[in-house]
Amino acid sequence: MEILAIPPSQEVYDYEQRRYDNLTTWLAESIDGSMRSQFEYASDGHELYSHDGGALGPVFEAAIGDAEALGRRRPELGFELRRRWHEQDEYDEMLRMVRGERPNTMVVVSDFPEELMHAPKSVGGYNVHRKQTMLRVITFRDGKITVRSQSLDGSDRPALEELYHHLNRAPRPGELLGQRMQLDMDEDRQDFLIDAWTGVYDRALAARYGIEFMAGRRSLDRRNTYDFVRAQKDLIGTFIAADRRSKLGNQQYYDLAAAIQARYEGYAQSSTRWVEYDPRAHELAWGEMGNAGRSARAAGRTFDGCGFSPSFDDEPTGQAKSLGYGNKSDEKSEETKYNFDKYMYCVDCQPKPKKDEPMRWCGPCGLCKPCDFKAKLRAKRQWN
Repeated sequence: MEILAIPPSQEVYDYEQRRYDNLTTWLAESIDGSMRSQFEYASDGHELYSHDGGALGPVFEAAIGDAEALGRRRPELGFELRRRWHEQDEYDEMLRMVRGERPNTMVVVSDFPEELMHAPKSVGGYNVHRKQTMLRVITFRDGKITVRSQSLDGSDRPALEELYHHLNRAPRPGELLGQRMQLDMDEDRQDFLIDAWTGVYDRALAARYGIEFMAGRRSLDRRNTYDFVRAQKDLIGTFIAADRRSKLGNQQYYDLAAAIQARYEGYAQSSTRWVEYDPRAHELAWGEMGNAGRSARAAGRTFDGCGFSPSFDDEPTGQAKSLGYGNKSDEKSEETKYNFDKYMYCVDCQPKPKKDEPMRWCGPCGLCKPCDFKAKLRAKRQWN
């Protein structure tokens, strides 16, 4: 088995590459469109290393620690810890693939958290309007692990289950994230698997609703937001050059996202060929970002990505986020609030309602107010 050369220390990485990855990843997630990404990782059999030279394992370990802290502060977001452990197991499976202990292909369906399926507004980086699943196809070939991901809007459960049936597997009830599918595939087929399984999802939706879908979206726009963002070199270059001189704030991030979204929707286009030392190019780019930001604020637009302000300093999170890994909610985001506006039998105190028993107003998890309060109290006691 061929093992690629690895850096002498996981602390050694390309700082500028990481800044670029983190920014472009956040923007690609923020755009309202289909996102696909692909990254390769070298390995020594005990760790995976990204193209900026950083180790991937510590990203998963840090995500678990962050999720534990988050759950203590905000018990209603305790599901993040459950999901991070699933992802840690997924990372361990990748290392087993490298060592020849597992088949050469693994399919992961990282579905939208059930706890947020009926939330009235987005929480952190979870967009409750799009309810995205991240489909990951992980392959091992030529001594490298390749992770391809594709966003699937809607997290439609019957359509997601078709992905399992397509491989003659039977999904279990509950969260799909931990229900990984492993199989040996011909190497010449591995590159096309992400297209094939995206097509399975779309055809299942089309059969149910009678219209065409593209990655779960009713729009047939086939552009990849990740590729689109990286093509906006004038805006990206201007922003990174300014951030390199002095850290930019949330207003500048918002303006940049608004300008990228405006271009994606066809309301604007690149005004000049960006050259790093050309003051006019910088001036035009900042003008475009400012105008787009003002228009977006007036329209009340928000941009949901993996948190609002990505760190460009020392967190190797860009690739992991674009592949769907890690915590999307955080303790700095607004606390999850929801209304008890679903008239139904409470799943806790009315599992088998009696005849003529009245239904109750319940929240997104199917709990009435008293049961919701008890659940939060139990969660707080668990974390404390």
